[in-house]
Amino acid sequence: LPWRESGCEVVRVPECKKRHTVDLHELERLLSNPQFNNRIKIGTFSAASNVTGKVSDVNAIATILHQHQALAFFDYATGAPYMKMDMNPSPASGTDCPDASLVAKDAI
Repeated sequence: LPWRESGCEVVRVPECKKRHTVDLHELERLLSNPQFNNRIKIGTFSAASNVTGKVSDVNAIATILHQHQALAFFDYATGAPYMKMDMNPSPASGTDCPDASLVAKDAI
């Protein structure tokens, strides 16, 4: 687990109790916290779970991360055979955001 040796701080984003997916409002709140200003921020999320079958809204998550100058990394190991993987989707394919660079993934 390389992050244990890197000195980074792992911040967990809770699940939305209504939708049982990543709580996008909490993600936004955490990223807005001034204690993380001027720090490298990397958001890493599972695109899909092989345990629960949940699928993350990767475009919405990437947009929020990029709006806060964070990198967006997604693990598609479980979902790759069944999901479309698009590093650079058009904004219309996932969010209301007009800026395509906000929807792009930094790594999958």
